[in-house]
Amino acid sequence: MKKLLLILVATMSVSLSAMAQDVIVLTNAEEVQAKVKSIGLQEVVYLKWNNLEGPTYTVPKSEIFFIKYANGQKETF
Repeated sequence: MKKLLLILVATMSVSLSAMAQDVIVLTNAEEVQAKVKSIGLQEVVYLKWNNLEGPTYTVPKSEIFFIKYANGQKETF
């Protein structure tokens, strides 16, 4: 029984970490689930989380309130 419980907990923690993503919060309070690719002097380049193989998007830093990264760190602009 303990082995089953341990396997269940391990499986859940792996699946939760696989769902980790970056969240871009814009100044208009819109949240974008994303994978941040790069941060330039004036813009942030990202992929939408639901289409990581799709096109890249660019948003000016002036439109971003903050980014919360998958590892829990937060960057405010």
